[in-house]
Amino acid sequence: MKRKVNQHTTKNPAQRRSYSKAIKDLTYDPTVDDSLSFSSSDDPTDKYKVEDVPPKRPISFGDRLVDIRDKYGWTVVGSIILVLATYFVFDFNHDLTEVKTKQEGTKEDVEDVKSDIEKINDKNQQQDLKLKEQEVKLQFIEQQKRK
Repeated sequence: MKRKVNQHTTKNPAQRRSYSKAIKDLTYDPTVDDSLSFSSSDDPTDKYKVEDVPPKRPISFGDRLVDIRDKYGWTVVGSIILVLATYFVFDFNHDLTEVKTKQEGTKEDVEDVKSDIEKINDKNQQQDLKLKEQEVKLQFIEQQKRK
């Protein structure tokens, strides 16, 4: 389908941002026709009195980032993101190294406990063998006495 030249087109993202920024920068001064006569509202007790300074509209975080990018370009935003990413990578690497060293220490402790258990089992087996030997000797001596 051909694009119609005279037809209205939508705004691109840059135009939308500049349009919304221009709207946010507008003041709250009302448009008043000077030909109309309004009574003065200088009375401080007047409950419909308008304050002198209108409040500023809040700027969202995304709009602030867009303003920084527009002011300094992508290099600053990209540099900030790169610095944060690098920090998180090195911090994660440091944490991972700590976990690995703790894991190695735990493995060594487990190996020490296993070797201690094996030594205790060997001692128990030796003691069992000595008990059996003593039992056999005792039985032999008892048989000698009976004869």
